[in-house]
Amino acid sequence: MNWLLEPFYQHLYDLGWRDVVEIVFFSLIVYGLQLWLSHDTQKPLLGYWYTYCGLWIGASFLNLSTITLALLVLLPAAITLFVLIHQRTLQKNYLSLRTVHAQYPSPDNWLDVLMQTALININRNTSLYAVIEHQDSLETMLTTPLPLHAILKKELLVLLLDSITLDNEKYVWVTTQGLIRGINATWSSHTDAINTPKSLSEWQQDALFFTALTDAIVLHANCADRTFTIVAKGTIVENMTAHNAQRYIKHHYLPISCPSANKGETIHGSYRAQTDHKQQSAS
Repeated sequence: MNWLLEPFYQHLYDLGWRDVVEIVFFSLIVYGLQLWLSHDTQKPLLGYWYTYCGLWIGASFLNLSTITLALLVLLPAAITLFVLIHQRTLQKNYLSLRTVHAQYPSPDNWLDVLMQTALININRNTSLYAVIEHQDSLETMLTTPLPLHAILKKELLVLLLDSITLDNEKYVWVTTQGLIRGINATWSSHTDAINTPKSLSEWQQDALFFTALTDAIVLHANCADRTFTIVAKGTIVENMTAHNAQRYIKHHYLPISCPSANKGETIHGSYRAQTDHKQQSAS
């Protein structure tokens, strides 16, 4: 056994203080990289990293010079590949937290109240933008100058929308627990210009980007053509009636919060764009 450790002891004996500084420097870099990789709780990024390092060490120990050199040259490409493959997962882990809900009953009709209020706004020739927070917290992504923590009721929501402080181009922030979190909300970060279609408006690009990272829903009631647009899971669904928009949310995104949704119904609308630039249509 000593013959295996003798070269190691010899290297330790020959080390100077500069060598120690360099070893510590690169060790901290590797440690930081491993901490960064461990943030991905959905896919075993750290396991792939250990496998790569294990192959490298094994090839070096067995004196497989070609494999050792190839793994060393391909190391930057491997790290880049980790980032590209798991970009969305890492972004979600950094940006979003899980919302811890208080243990009190939430109003079952919160979605009805939101849709009714949107129709009232449409009848007044006013559009409505709303962000619906589900399980993923939007605390780090949305900012509002008027934070609230009130139960979503029709009278209160209408009062807020009639307020002179309301900006109709900004969002009403509500949750699937039937709470109003604030008005005049805006996204705190810019969209990823690479992954969002340039032909879309700014609010649609923002909605596509953030709904692809979280389970949030963006609802737009358009007073111009009296239709609704839903953005969720990185997909836009346009030209929906109020009834179809409400059923769409219940069926596909809020099965827990809206257990009374009828099954087997057909939702009519048009798919316009996704974050992966695929275009599809349905009616």
